[in-house]
Amino acid sequence: MRLYDTHCHLHDKEAFPDPEAALDRARAAGVARFNVVGVNPADWDAALAFVDRFDDVFALLGWHPNYTADYNSASLSTLRPLLNHPKVVGLGEIGLDRHWTYAPFDQQLVALEDQLALASEFSLPIIFHVREAFADFIPVLQRRGPDRYVTHCFSGTTAEILPLAELGCWFGADGPVTYRKNEELRAAFAAVPVETWLLETDSPYMAPVPHRGKPNEPAYLPEILRTMAEVANLTLEALAETLWENSVIAFSRMPKPPT
Repeated sequence: MRLYDTHCHLHDKEAFPDPEAALDRARAAGVARFNVVGVNPADWDAALAFVDRFDDVFALLGWHPNYTADYNSASLSTLRPLLNHPKVVGLGEIGLDRHWTYAPFDQQLVALEDQLALASEFSLPIIFHVREAFADFIPVLQRRGPDRYVTHCFSGTTAEILPLAELGCWFGADGPVTYRKNEELRAAFAAVPVETWLLETDSPYMAPVPHRGKPNEPAYLPEILRTMAEVANLTLEALAETLWENSVIAFSRMPKPPT
């Protein structure tokens, strides 16, 4: 059984002072591939230095909305060449967040639109962080049209997941899907095909049951798989294979189509 942790922060030295040990635990649990996420310019270099150390670790790079208080469009000239790195498999996480107030919402929108324009230059998936902002976010994608989109750590409702699925989104399932009171979230995932599902831990955040309240790590990914298999009414093995195939397709570097 092969699993892919499509979104984690193993390169965070404070959270993972011994990332090699965390990787070994995850590999022993069946996790065969990992994406780490560079969330701002200072983090992009750290993420790339990390993925260069491990054959099974890849990178996503983008300007996370909660860091966009300092955003300026000139920084995209720094990001653009980094997206050509052979181990970068996505642009993100970018998006919108109304839960926190670290960055003005108007500034988040500017950064989102600028990075969507940049994404048009690359045949990479676009990974989104959306928290309590689906009403703002969905129209942005509807205006842009279908693409290879990933809504990381999906936290919305059935009414919010359906229009995104129509636009070609995949949806990341994280620890919260295992929480007892999150029936609405599990119902949202049940409303879309399993071919749109991805697994992720977003570690060190949001550990799944039975590790809730502790620092999260990729080794806990099978707990999320177990819950999602119940939602899908599939065996662990059958769902794991489907989700592996989803992930490899989602996070591939596809040739850029001719203009």
